[in-house]
Amino acid sequence: MEVMTWTSPVFEEVVLCCEINSYANARL
Repeated sequence: MEVMTWTSPVFEEVVLCCEINSYANARL
């Protein structure tokens, strides 16, 4: 994710949210 430091904080929040959703789906 260090390469993505130039992106906006909003985009980072969306990516983090997607990662959390993927993790949650994997747990189901």
